[in-house]
Amino acid sequence: MYFDDLLDSCETVQSAQHLQRQLSDLLVMVGFKLMRFSAIKPVMIEDIPVEDRPPALEIAKGELPEIKTLGVTWEAEKDVFAFQI
Repeated sequence: MYFDDLLDSCETVQSAQHLQRQLSDLLVMVGFKLMRFSAIKPVMIEDIPVEDRPPALEIAKGELPEIKTLGVTWEAEKDVFAFQI
């Protein structure tokens, strides 16, 4: 199995944290590592090692990045997807 990017959504911070832990644990068991993890809530990112976050992410400054995945840009600050035709 191989995939490059994963986009998901959860109703609560707690359910998102649970999903992140489950995915990380599952991926480690098969030799993968969850990387470039981002979220719209800084509390979701605080426990993620810096090397596993997107390079432009600086939660101390309160800035959320625009992340491009699968040809779509996710603007985390606004929580919207954008793409160019």
